[in-house]
Amino acid sequence: MRSLASAQPETATLPSKTRSSFSGVRASIAIIAGCALLPVLYFGAGYFVPIVAAFVAALIMGPVQGRLVARGLSGGFAAGLQVLSLLIILVSLIGLTAGSFASWANDLPRIGNALETLIDDVRRLAWRLQSAGQAVEEAMGVDPVESGSQLGALFSNGVGLVALQTPIFLGQLVVFFALLFFFLESRMRLRAGILRLCMTRETRLRAAHVFRDAEQQVSTYLITVTAINAVLGVATALAMWAFGLPNPLLWGVLAFALNYAPYLGPSILIVLLLGAGLVSFDEPGQALFPALAFFSLNALEANFFTPSIVGSQVKLEPAILIMALVLLFGLWGIAGAMLAVPLLLILQAVLSHTVIRAGKPRRAPHAK
Repeated sequence: MRSLASAQPETATLPSKTRSSFSGVRASIAIIAGCALLPVLYFGAGYFVPIVAAFVAALIMGPVQGRLVARGLSGGFAAGLQVLSLLIILVSLIGLTAGSFASWANDLPRIGNALETLIDDVRRLAWRLQSAGQAVEEAMGVDPVESGSQLGALFSNGVGLVALQTPIFLGQLVVFFALLFFFLESRMRLRAGILRLCMTRETRLRAAHVFRDAEQQVSTYLITVTAINAVLGVATALAMWAFGLPNPLLWGVLAFALNYAPYLGPSILIVLLLGAGLVSFDEPGQALFPALAFFSLNALEANFFTPSIVGSQVKLEPAILIMALVLLFGLWGIAGAMLAVPLLLILQAVLSHTVIRAGKPRRAPHAK
């Protein structure tokens, strides 16, 4: 007995060293695979965005799907009911804002020219305030009047870009709704199939916990944020209507949608509101009111309401969130920025039940 007890710590240390070396190798392989995957995700954005968006939407609707099936509805009927409801909401929003969007799209070149003029005026003022402005201009060979012309070209080409991307967007929308239906309809079968692939009971328990936590965290977060964004959209529409900015309903819908992309979405809307104000109003002070009003509303929402409501449910490091926003925006544009938080929550659920829990030391068995 004594020899066995003395040999036990020696044999227990070997697997821990082996596991640590294997974990280092797996981490290196994961990093290399992730770097190799980035070009695939970038060039395949048209395929991956609707797939990932449908998967995230299925996580949000998963609890409702489970309740409908528990009440006696078939999986296909419950999934079809949810997809049809979402489609009706989307078509209603498009119908309400189609005219406003068409008018706004026609004003895009004017908005671009107004922003270009504003930037040129600010640049001229800055150069005049510099005592060595003329020397700097000659040394750099830059004409402040010509350097802002690219912004007007960008907005003028934006109308053609929207028209060109519309068929692609509609195709992605069809793929999204089709995949959403099948993800919801086969929700339990997909989960059971993945669990059957797990070889050990411990792995199956971890996978089940990952499914549970990912669905719960993503659905709770997005449902709560959707309610907050709806209030922000209504407040924005009312503020734009009060200031006399054309198409207030469109600005409310844009505030609702773009706020799903933290930091980036509101910044885009502030720039658009600034350009729309410069086009719609003659007085410079009055032109700034719409952008300042949305900035104030977004500051209240982001610093007071959302942290107090969502902060206890979701804990994400701001630095990691910003890096994810930059990465996904570079890969998939504004759609990637909107998917950044749900994907981080899914990754957090996976890591909390795999890497973090696997790294906790186990208790040594007592020698008898």
